[in-house]
Amino acid sequence: MPGVLAATSFPNRTSAVKRGVWVLEQVLGDHVPAAPPNVPALDGQDQAAVKNMTLRERTELHRTNPVCANCHQVLDPIGFGLENFDAIGRWRDRDSNGKPIDATGELPGGERFSSPKDLKVIIAGRTDALSRNLVEKLLAYALGRRLEGYDEIVVDNLVQEVADDEYRMQTLIKSVVTSYPFMNRRIGRKEDLR
Repeated sequence: MPGVLAATSFPNRTSAVKRGVWVLEQVLGDHVPAAPPNVPALDGQDQAAVKNMTLRERTELHRTNPVCANCHQVLDPIGFGLENFDAIGRWRDRDSNGKPIDATGELPGGERFSSPKDLKVIIAGRTDALSRNLVEKLLAYALGRRLEGYDEIVVDNLVQEVADDEYRMQTLIKSVVTSYPFMNRRIGRKEDLR
């Protein structure tokens, strides 16, 4: 998806961090906390010292700061796994400095990958997280509001229904539109709509 790859890049380069955050939040439904204040940007590094480094090497140098390391160990591997795609989504084998792209990584759970294809297999294997995230997003869209704590029981039931029917999309849609919150939505009074 070039649009997603472009949206998770800077205008002139890719961003392993932005791509990692996007996959975690939008695909797997994880919450990624904001970066602590005063975190130096990669562009703030001494350009002469990092001139011959790949983006991955520059990011790993940034990770040597203990304040940055905790979050980056979760975000960066996913982003590095997508590094073969440039800032607008074209495939490439070499970084902007001519060095080969290293798209290998290890996720916090110990799962290793050596290419974007391997990373895709790992992410696709997380059916529980993918399913729950899709259910939450579709239910919120159908209800026209953010989900609240009291919606968790409905989400749990929908996830189970979809899993029981081998994750069929038609089951998900039918289950959402026949769910209690959807069937019993409150519609504002005429005065409230003005």
